[in-house]
Amino acid sequence: MEKLAVVILLLLFAFASRAFAYFNVTSLTTTVYLGNTSSAKVEEIIEIYMSNSSIPVYMQDRQALNQTLTQWADILGTSMLTEHIFNPKSSIQNFTLLPGPAVPKGRNGAVAYITMMYTANNVTTIKQIAPRKFEYTFNDACFNFEHTASGPALYANATLTIVLPKGAQVLMPIYPSPDSPIVNYANATSFSW
Repeated sequence: MEKLAVVILLLLFAFASRAFAYFNVTSLTTTVYLGNTSSAKVEEIIEIYMSNSSIPVYMQDRQALNQTLTQWADILGTSMLTEHIFNPKSSIQNFTLLPGPAVPKGRNGAVAYITMMYTANNVTTIKQIAPRKFEYTFNDACFNFEHTASGPALYANATLTIVLPKGAQVLMPIYPSPDSPIVNYANATSFSW
């Protein structure tokens, strides 16, 4: 009977510690590597801040081998843990989720980085406009960030970088204008917002 009481107390402690766990997404970095096809390789890094009491909860969940993306989003209490580049009419392949270790920040909690890598299919359209010259258009329906009245928008704490295919050259204006580079698109290999 005493063993049963101890097991019940341990279970109650585990559930109570989860109830008081504090996680906060502090930043999101999305990098899209365009290729010579309509697919793109995507790497997303989410920075999570956690309180000192939340570190054991995070580390326990990190060691579980079968946590899904949805389960991680529930654990962290965020809707930002999702694929931000995908075509709703297509698919995602080669998905990998890598929750990094909790790195203590002195006496003020810890930070962890959760990395998602995947291939998003059919995110660009390709049109041949001259011999050996192709026009790539990014399908803006593939952006899964905030949805506003004027269309998709980045979160306040998010950055988006699009890396061009090797040998590509920008011939047209980019809208909205990137934060980097500000001018001289002709020699740029990537654009960031």
